[in-house]
Amino acid sequence: MSSHGQSVPGKYEEGIASIEKAVSQGLDGWWAGILGSAYVLAGRRSDALRLLSEMEEQRRGNYISPIGMATIATTLGDLERGLRWLKVAVEDHEGWMAFLPSASYLRPLRSLPGFAEIMRSANLPIYQ
Repeated sequence: MSSHGQSVPGKYEEGIASIEKAVSQGLDGWWAGILGSAYVLAGRRSDALRLLSEMEEQRRGNYISPIGMATIATTLGDLERGLRWLKVAVEDHEGWMAFLPSASYLRPLRSLPGFAEIMRSANLPIYQ
């Protein structure tokens, strides 16, 4: 697990409650991705895995931002899955891709083979 995947008990619960409230208004992929990452950081891996599975299931019939799924998978340490969702985001012309060069929550993907190609295909700069 990456260093940002370690938790401090109790530190994230207030923020998680606020994000859960926002997400309960409708499953927005980006905010759901932030929620899933917060679950991981708070030591609630099973909640993050459940949310990621729900998002992947809902995506079969509705548009759910692949950036959110890439964010959760990456925070969980499933980098290949995160990279696959990032590739889908490029194919979908996902608007959140514009923030990718500075997205610290996706930084672990930068060292993977294929990341540079994804960035090039989206016409985005590659920062290490």
